[in-house]
Amino acid sequence: MQLQRVLEYIAGHLDDDLSLQVLSRVACASPYHFHRQFSAHTGVGTGAYIRALRLKRAAQKLAFRPQQSVTDLALEAGYSSVEAFSRAFRQLFGESPSAFRNEPDWQAWYGQLLQHNSGSINMALQTVSVVNFPATSIALLVHTGPMQQLGMSLQRFIAWRKAFGSPPDRSATFNLLYDDPHQVEPGAFRFGIASAHQEVAPNEQGVVPSTLPSGPCARLEHQGTDTELFAKVEWLYAKWLPQSGHSLRDFPAFLHRRTFFPDVPENQARTDIYLPLNSITQPQGEGL
Repeated sequence: MQLQRVLEYIAGHLDDDLSLQVLSRVACASPYHFHRQFSAHTGVGTGAYIRALRLKRAAQKLAFRPQQSVTDLALEAGYSSVEAFSRAFRQLFGESPSAFRNEPDWQAWYGQLLQHNSGSINMALQTVSVVNFPATSIALLVHTGPMQQLGMSLQRFIAWRKAFGSPPDRSATFNLLYDDPHQVEPGAFRFGIASAHQEVAPNEQGVVPSTLPSGPCARLEHQGTDTELFAKVEWLYAKWLPQSGHSLRDFPAFLHRRTFFPDVPENQARTDIYLPLNSITQPQGEGL
């Protein structure tokens, strides 16, 4: 059975027919055996897996897409009524959709959401280029605290973007990876949320002016989930860097978010990973 192909198909077709017959054809497997093979690999049946992905998308939109009503999100997730959607949402996240929208419980979201391994990443196929990244003025919000509370900082930054005219379709979006959440105390974890922006006026969200400095960087292009993305960040540090002959600059790794989940299916989200390096003689290209 071609499990990875099936998982990618599901992620890219959440609004389409995902019946056992369709998925077994994608897997090139007999429908008599496919459902057992799927649950043996993922730990859940296809129905539970699809429901979890649809509810995950709905939770993101509840928090970050206020223009979409709970009724619209219920229908999009495949529920015939808000009541049925609310029951399923509460069962997975521990609170109603309306309560989550008003005050998201991100600890429950991260702690209880089904996490499924979508397959190992073939790092042998990854292409790392060394580029000159141009100095870029940014508006920066530094989240400090448990990673599970990051969503609340994201909401503050989205509110700033709307108030000060810096939407994702007009200004590039970045993340700065100050700390490894596995290596620092939860309260000390820092994560930068930023957008390209020339001048930052005083604001109540805590957004400040900063700069991504110019200089050489290792760049690795990624398409897929954040779980896979951060596995690639670790691979850059652990495998690529020691063999590359390069050394690191005194600036954190950062991400250029090109497309976003839930605006695109999670497996189609595109991000460029940048690892700042000390001076090199012949960069292979330009960043951004």
